[in-house]
Amino acid sequence: MTTKNRRGDFTDEPLLFSLYGMTSNARNPTIRGLLLCLCLLLAQAPEADARNDLRLSKTTDLPNLGIRIKLMPEAREIPLPPPSIIPYVMRRKKVDMYPASDLWIQSQHAGQWVDERGNSLTLAKITLLFPPQLRKKMAPREAYDEIISNPALEPAEWSPELLAQWAADFVGVESAKAEPMPRKPSTLKNLVTFSFDEYPEKLAYAFRLNRSSSGQSKAPESWFFTLFDVARQADPDKARKAILEEFLPSITCAKATATDEVGPSRTFQKKTDEKFTRSPEFIASRDQIANSIKNMKDWWFVETENYIIISDLKSKYRSMVKDLQTYIECLRDAYSQLIPAPSKNTAISVVRVFGTPEEYEEYVPVEIKWSGGVWMPDKKELVIKPIDWGGSREQRENVLRVTAHEGFHQYLFYALGQVPASPWFNEGHADFFAASRLKNNKLIISEERSRTKTIDPMLGDKRWDVQSLLYLSLPEFYSPADRDRNYALAWAIVYYLRKEAEFEPSSPYKNILANYVEALRKTRNAAKATNIAFEGIDLENFQRDLLKFWKSPNKRASAARNRTKGEGKIEQ
Repeated sequence: MTTKNRRGDFTDEPLLFSLYGMTSNARNPTIRGLLLCLCLLLAQAPEADARNDLRLSKTTDLPNLGIRIKLMPEAREIPLPPPSIIPYVMRRKKVDMYPASDLWIQSQHAGQWVDERGNSLTLAKITLLFPPQLRKKMAPREAYDEIISNPALEPAEWSPELLAQWAADFVGVESAKAEPMPRKPSTLKNLVTFSFDEYPEKLAYAFRLNRSSSGQSKAPESWFFTLFDVARQADPDKARKAILEEFLPSITCAKATATDEVGPSRTFQKKTDEKFTRSPEFIASRDQIANSIKNMKDWWFVETENYIIISDLKSKYRSMVKDLQTYIECLRDAYSQLIPAPSKNTAISVVRVFGTPEEYEEYVPVEIKWSGGVWMPDKKELVIKPIDWGGSREQRENVLRVTAHEGFHQYLFYALGQVPASPWFNEGHADFFAASRLKNNKLIISEERSRTKTIDPMLGDKRWDVQSLLYLSLPEFYSPADRDRNYALAWAIVYYLRKEAEFEPSSPYKNILANYVEALRKTRNAAKATNIAFEGIDLENFQRDLLKFWKSPNKRASAARNRTKGEGKIEQ
C-alpha cells in the first residue's frame, strides 16, 4: 500500500516503518547501520524524484512561427545537427548522399530545449509528409528535392491517420497512434495526442491555434507538434499533468513580430568594406544556418569571405569573435600556400563555437567528448569546445588555437578532394598551425609548447619509432595509451620538415611533404602516398637527423627564425 507523506508525495511508508523496526531490533552494529542508511535513502527518494519533475513556466515568444509557448525554467536551446553526409562515387563522380530522413526532419524541426533536470521539449511545424519511397534510404539532395515537390505530400487536411504517419516518421518509429482530445483549451482549434508502442514514455501532441479565440484572428493555421522526453527520475503522471495544465493552455499567438530575414549578428560581425562574391553553395549554406537558428534567440552567426561562424557565445566575447574572423582567414591563406588546392573550393566552411563545454559534449559523438574541438566531415562542421576556466585571455587563446588545429583538418578535407590523409601528416600539420599567432599584422608559427613538453623528455628515449608512426591507422594513432606521444612525434616531424629541411637546398628530406600531397592526389591511398614520399629515404638516417635537430638548441633557434610559405605580413 502507498500513502502520501507530508509533502503530498506518494511513498512506501509501511515498508519504511518495517525497516525502522528491523533497525531497532538488529543486534549487529554493522547490519543496524546498513538498515539505517537504507531507511534514509527511502525517505529521501521522493524528494530526489521531485527535483526532476517537468515544470513549464517560462513564457517564450517564437515570432517566426507565430506562436507563444511555455518552456521549462532555465531551459536552454539545443541546436539540431546538420544532416549527415556520406560521399558516394557514382559513374566516377563523387556525390554527397544524405539520409533522406535527416533532410526531412530538418525541414520540419522548429526548436529543441532541455532543462538542467534532463527534461527536453522538441517543437516542429507539420508541413510535409515523409516520402514513403525514401524511408530508410540515402539520396542526393537534388533527388530528394525533386521527390518532395510532389503536391500529394502536402495534404490540404491533416487527418488523425496522416498525423500519426507524420509523427511516427518524425520520432523514428514504425507506427504511432493518434487520438483527438475532445477537451482542449479555447485557444486551440485542434488537439491530438500520440502514443508510441516502442517509446511509451514519450509524450507527444499536435495542435492548431483557434482563430476564433480572442486576439487570435491572425493566428497561423499550421499544425504544430510537440514531443516531451521526460527525465528518467521524473514522475510521468506529474509530467502529463504539467503539460495538460501548464503547457497546452498557455499556447497562444506570438506577441512579437516575425523578422523577414535572419542576417549576420550586428554584435559579433566584424565590419569590412570588402564585397565578396558569394557562390551558390555559400548562399545555400548561409540560408540553411539562418533557418536552423531563427527560433533560437541565443544563437547567431557571422560570415567572412570563406567561413560562417555560428555560436551561442555571450556578448562579452564579441572582441574574441572579431579576432577569430581575422585569424581564420589568415590561417586559410597560410594553409593554401603550403598545400594549394587544385581548384577553388566553392563550398562554405562552417565553424560552430559552443558557449559551454557541456553543450559541446552533448553535440559530438560520445567517443570524442574528451576533445577540445573536432572537424566532423560527415556534418561538414568544425566544432569547438570552449574552456570554462581561466580569464578572457586564456579562453581567447584556446578558441584560436583549436580553430587553427581543426581548421587545417577542414581545409585539407576539401583541398585533397575528401581523400583521407595519413594521421602523421594531418595531425602533424594541425599542431604545426596550432602554434601560430598574429603579431604586428604578421602570422608567425613557433614551436607548439604543449608538444615540446612531451618531445623534450623523449629525446633520450630509444623507443622513438618514426617508421611505425608513419603507418599508424586512425584508431592506432588515437589510442589513449599512446595518443600524446603520437601527436607530439607527428608534430615534431612536420615542424622539422617545414622549418628546417625545406630551407636546406641539399637536404634529402626537403620534398617529402610536397611529394606526399602529389602522391595522395594520384593514388588516393594514404599508405601508398607515404611510401612514395619516403621513397629513397633511409628511415634510420631520417630518425637520427630528426633527433639531432631536436637535441640542438641552436638548430631549433635557427629554424624558429625561418618563415615558411604563409608566414609573414597579412594583407588587410
